[in-house]
Amino acid sequence: MSAPKVTVCVNAYNHCDYIGEAISSYAQQSYPNVEVDILDDGSTDGTGQLCEQLAAAHPNVRVRHQPNRGMVASLNTLAATCRSPYVALASSDDAFDFDKIAQQVDFMEAQPQVGACFTFVNLVDGAGTSLEDPVKGNYNQKRSQKKIVRELLYNSFLCSPSSLLRRSAVDATGLFDSSFPLAHDYEYWCRLAIEHPIEVIDQPLTTYRWHGRNGTLRTLRKRHQECWRVQVMHGPELIRHHPHLAGSEPFLDMGVSEFAILAEDFAIATPHLSRRIKTLGVNNRDLINLAYSLHGEGKTEEAKDVLALFLRTSASSAASCQKSVEALCASMSLQPLSMSTAP
Repeated sequence: MSAPKVTVCVNAYNHCDYIGEAISSYAQQSYPNVEVDILDDGSTDGTGQLCEQLAAAHPNVRVRHQPNRGMVASLNTLAATCRSPYVALASSDDAFDFDKIAQQVDFMEAQPQVGACFTFVNLVDGAGTSLEDPVKGNYNQKRSQKKIVRELLYNSFLCSPSSLLRRSAVDATGLFDSSFPLAHDYEYWCRLAIEHPIEVIDQPLTTYRWHGRNGTLRTLRKRHQECWRVQVMHGPELIRHHPHLAGSEPFLDMGVSEFAILAEDFAIATPHLSRRIKTLGVNNRDLINLAYSLHGEGKTEEAKDVLALFLRTSASSAASCQKSVEALCASMSLQPLSMSTAP
C-alpha cells in the first residue's frame, strides 16, 4: 500500500530570514509522500522570490502568490484547495524535525478516530536559541485526550505549526473563522474538538519560533479578547457534547474571566467570576481577580469589600498574597488592607 499523501500548507509572509530553513525541513521529511504548498501572501521583503527558488530546488514544493489578504484568508485558500488525506498547517518561520510527519501519520493511521494530532515543541527565538516556555509546560505538558478537551475550555495551548489534520475532519469542521483574526487557531481547535478527538505526541518534533515580528506578541490584548469570545461561543457546546465534561462550567468561567481581565473587558469578567465563586466557594485567586475586575468596572467600594472578604477568609495564605493586595489597593487609592485593618 502506498503511503497516504500529506500536504504541508504554508502561509508565507515577510519571513525572508527564516523561510529557507522552514521549507527545506518541510520538503525533506523522512516520510515518503509529502508535498509542500506555499502561498505567498503579498510579501514585500523578498520572501516571494525565495519561495520560487525553493520550489525550483525541491520537486515536491509548489508556490503561489496573491496580494496580501491576511493569515486567515490564506489558510482558508490553502485548506480549501488541498485534497490530501492529511494536512499539516505550517508557518514560514518554523521548522519540522526529520521524522515529524512520519510519526504523526503512523499515530493517526493507528487511531482512525483522531481528527488532529499535535506535537511538543522546541521553542526558539529569532536567532534559533532555545527559550523556556513562559507558561510552564503550556506547550509541552502530557495530557490525556479527556484533559485536552477539558483544558480547551480555559486555555489556548495547542501549537498550530505542529498540527497534522485528517482531511475528513477538516471537511466536517469547515474553514477558519475570519471574525477571529488573531485567535483563529484556538477557535478552530475548539470547534473541531466538539466532534473529533485531538491528541498530542509527547516529543518536541516542531521548532516554534518566537521573535519580534510574531503577530501574537504585538497584539496580545486583542487576542485575549478573541479567546474569551471563543470560550463563550464553543465552551457550552463542548460541555454538552462530552459527558466527562459535565459540571465543568467553573473551568469555563475561569477561562472567560481571566482572558477578559487580560483584555480589560471587566464587564465580561465580573459575572463569570461571581458565578464561579458561587459554585465553588471562595478562593484566593478568584477573589483577587474579582476585586481587580470590579475596580476595572469602576466599582471601587465593591472591590474593597471583596478584598476585605479575601483577608477574612484567607488567613493562612494572606501573607503570600499581601503584595498583590497592596498593589491593588494602591491602584484604587485605598488605605492598604491588612489582617489588622480588615473588617
